[in-house]
Amino acid sequence: MKKLEKTKKRLYMPMNLQHFGGEPPGAGDPPPNPPADPPPNEPPAPPETFTAEQVEAARNAAVKDAKVSMYKTLGVASFKDLQERVGAQDKLFEELGVKSVDEIKDLLQTAEGKAQTDATLKTENQQLNSRVKDLEIENAFIKSATEHKPHDYDLLFAAIKLHLTTDPDTGAVDNMAEVIQKVKEEKPFLFSTEGGDNGNTPPTPPPPPGQGNPPGSLKGVDLGKSIAQQRNQQGGK
Repeated sequence: MKKLEKTKKRLYMPMNLQHFGGEPPGAGDPPPNPPADPPPNEPPAPPETFTAEQVEAARNAAVKDAKVSMYKTLGVASFKDLQERVGAQDKLFEELGVKSVDEIKDLLQTAEGKAQTDATLKTENQQLNSRVKDLEIENAFIKSATEHKPHDYDLLFAAIKLHLTTDPDTGAVDNMAEVIQKVKEEKPFLFSTEGGDNGNTPPTPPPPPGQGNPPGSLKGVDLGKSIAQQRNQQGGK
């Protein structure tokens, strides 16, 4: 039995199978495109550094640019100009007795309302003064015209009114008698002749004080009270 096993061992000879498989991959000629060598590890660039002078110059430039931008926004040319404006504003606040711009706006609104009220009062006063002057002129006309015995006071007053002149300082008529006399010479038919004017009707007497057109003589009459009564009558209509 042992002899048989030795015989089997001699029949099975060891073989090198790699001898029949050819060369392994990668053996022989080098590949046509050899892999590139990896880039060497370069050291990192050192951080950029600045000198103290460069840092100071950059800071000053930034501050200057910021000031220019701020001055432009505020509408001033320099810090001195800004100081002057602030000083003027503080002085204005002190004069007006305010502490802020909002308070100034309130004052302006109040002033605008007062100005409108004052304008209304001014217009009313001008109208009242104009009416007073008209009454004074009409009163002076009645005094001067009565002695000339006009047929109709209204017609005579309409004829002379455009020719009257007033004193620039007092506003009083300074040529009433002269104008009446001139109209009497140019238009005698407006007046009664001595002796009754050939039987015509006598001249119309002047109206009561402050009434008629022109109103009657205001002698002895409170002019302000008369005007007030006329305005009340007009307002009641």
